[in-house]
Amino acid sequence: ITTFPTTPSSYTILATISGTKTVGSGGDYATLTAAIAAVNAAEVTGPVVLSLTDASYTTPAETFPLVLNANGGSSATNTITIRPAASNVASISGSSGSCILTLNGADYVTVDGSNSGGTDRSLTVTNTNTGTSSAVVCLQNTAAPDGATNNIVKNLNVVGNSNTTTLFGVFS
Repeated sequence: ITTFPTTPSSYTILATISGTKTVGSGGDYATLTAAIAAVNAAEVTGPVVLSLTDASYTTPAETFPLVLNANGGSSATNTITIRPAASNVASISGSSGSCILTLNGADYVTVDGSNSGGTDRSLTVTNTNTGTSSAVVCLQNTAAPDGATNNIVKNLNVVGNSNTTTLFGVFS
């Protein structure tokens, strides 16, 4: 090398994440907020399943909105799935002026309410906010023109505050 950079180059080395992670009391992550923060802070290197083991995910333990950001490691192979654990019926409930769960530019994410891999609806997501611009699940990108793509939202019970205050159940 004959010409060196005028300023040093820097690299950020991220932790990696893959596999099934239990979310709830005694699990890999105590809260869904902590699990999503861990995914946001890591590079997805294999399929990730956030398996909800508790019956309820609500404030004050959870911080809404729950925002899952774009992850450079996500792909058709390296997917992220949020679902209730086998035989568990779960709810995510709180108040947010925007959304309870936001896929903010996140790709290849599945939010599946089935606890059996079937079509049962064992997960309820509720936004209790009375604002007229609130939603329950949002697929968007607030920072760049690249939207949230290749995502699936299925088998959920989606509940807003009321039919006159909640703007969207699922927004894309």
